[in-house]
Amino acid sequence: MCTYACVDEDHTAVLRRWHDRVSRTLEAQSVADYMLTCQALNERDFDSIKSRRNDRFAAAEQLLNIVKKGPYTAYVCFLDALNETGHQHVRELIETGNIQGTRQECARELVT
Repeated sequence: MCTYACVDEDHTAVLRRWHDRVSRTLEAQSVADYMLTCQALNERDFDSIKSRRNDRFAAAEQLLNIVKKGPYTAYVCFLDALNETGHQHVRELIETGNIQGTRQECARELVT
């Protein structure tokens, strides 16, 4: 559950760099569900994401804002959640800047 090696760069800066591109492709509810299970999100934050579920972009933005403001451990769980919920392409983008991930249709969305 929620394990990841340390990174050299501040997680807030990393997420800020990719915020717009990730917001366009992330399905936040499944990621938030996983993070709640890992106790990386509290109920209040989870509910604020869930309340935006009808607007996929707003829900993704809310999740990213929470992770950016949160501790590094929440970022680590966020990365794990991306893998566990079929968002490996988003994790790859965040970690490498490369969008050659497993969900090519989403990768195309990121390019535009």
